[in-house]
Amino acid sequence: MRLWLFSLLLLFAALPAAAGGLRLDTKTFLVSGGELKPLPEKVPVGSTLLYRVEVKNPFNYPVRDVVVELKLPPLTVPVAESFTGKPYCSRDGLDYKPCTRLSPESVRFVRWVVRVLKPGESAQLDCAVKVSGKGPQQSAPLSAGASEGR
Repeated sequence: MRLWLFSLLLLFAALPAAAGGLRLDTKTFLVSGGELKPLPEKVPVGSTLLYRVEVKNPFNYPVRDVVVELKLPPLTVPVAESFTGKPYCSRDGLDYKPCTRLSPESVRFVRWVVRVLKPGESAQLDCAVKVSGKGPQQSAPLSAGASEGR
């Protein structure tokens, strides 16, 4: 049983003009034997994938309230203990709660809020998922927004 995966699609939300240059970099790894390995073209059901997002402030002033949202692909279940920071989770992308208050099977969206990124500073955000079913896989859209910190 194999699952086809495509590369992640970065989808930028409407950013304030000053935050328009906020940099997002994302990588997806296969977790195998405690190691992170490059993502193969096909991934067996039951595998664990790690989404690693780095958001960086390229400006010479701080940005505040950086919101990064990851829409999980279908046929995946998040591994709550893999989250960095204290993200919020949602079934529908509208009503967010602490991830511990939702059953992992119902989570489709994960959102982090980085309160302040100083000039040149970056934050690394991790979320692992278990591949729970077989079928064609869609990309996992990622969006981000921020407000000026001047």
